[in-house]
Amino acid sequence: MVNFRKIEEGEPLIFRDRRNNEVYTENVKFVGFAATGHPVVEFENGKRLMVLPEQLSYPGEEEFVNIRI
Repeated sequence: MVNFRKIEEGEPLIFRDRRNNEVYTENVKFVGFAATGHPVVEFENGKRLMVLPEQLSYPGEEEFVNIRI
């Protein structure tokens, strides 16, 4: 997970989102924090989104969690 105490504005990150039982990854840039304290990232198309910290990782750091039901 990303350490937001040391992260700088404009730093590249990986965003993971689960949709339709698939995990999507996109390259994003960190742009700051929302009033709620959640991180805000900017996508390659310029769209900004408030995300959960656990949805972000540094490039090259792969974290996978296996969940069996």
